[in-house]
Amino acid sequence: MNLIPWRNKDPDRAMQALMPSFENFRTEMDRLFSRFFSEPLGFAGAGRWLELTPRVDLADTESAVEVKVEVPGVEPKDIDIEVSDNMLFIRGQKVRDREEKKRNYYYAEREQGSFSRSIPLPTSVNADKVDATFKDGVLTVTLPKKPGSVGRKVPVRNA
Repeated sequence: MNLIPWRNKDPDRAMQALMPSFENFRTEMDRLFSRFFSEPLGFAGAGRWLELTPRVDLADTESAVEVKVEVPGVEPKDIDIEVSDNMLFIRGQKVRDREEKKRNYYYAEREQGSFSRSIPLPTSVNADKVDATFKDGVLTVTLPKKPGSVGRKVPVRNA
């Protein structure tokens, strides 16, 4: 298919021939962007997947690495934490039961899903002294640094 008919030297007529192609392209791009922003990652159900991926904050202090993970609705017993080779692995299961009984109806719903995060640590940590606490839906993991891995300030001298 030729986009520009070579036999026709009339520029206005050539542009009219191209307009349907540009309109189709624009419509397709609008639909693509609309779908991307309404369905994250471009497929239905991805919003639920993103909902189960917990948000993480990492702070590198002088003596430890502190990781805070938002896991609302998850019970501490449903969370597994593992430290291996400068990596922190956090896995868990979210199960939510909802039941409502009223005069004229009965409503029951069950949601469940698992999540997993792998977090690279900025320095070597002492895996034997890792501490984890859970409060108000926030998991805080404190990973003490190994004695040899604590950084120090280096002064810059004139040469």
